[in-house]
Amino acid sequence: PFGHGMSQDSMLREQTIIKSTSVSFPEGKDVPKVSDKAKEFIRKALAYTCTSRPDVITIFQDPYLRQTGRHASAPNAAAAAAAASSSTL
Repeated sequence: PFGHGMSQDSMLREQTIIKSTSVSFPEGKDVPKVSDKAKEFIRKALAYTCTSRPDVITIFQDPYLRQTGRHASAPNAAAAAAAASSSTL
């Protein structure tokens, strides 16, 4: 979502990502389609101000990730890791 059509070198030199205050998605026939729900999720995760940006737990629980099934087993893994670390104390 940053620096479409720019080389990595020019993005770094021009500080494209650092100066970006919003996320935009290029459009055109040669650009892969991104769903509106995915765009909304990405914009939330990359909000410019830290007070507007959700923390990692909130992002992890976002309906976009839930509806696509991208981390169906992750909560069980997190619970197992927490249980393992607490039993070693």
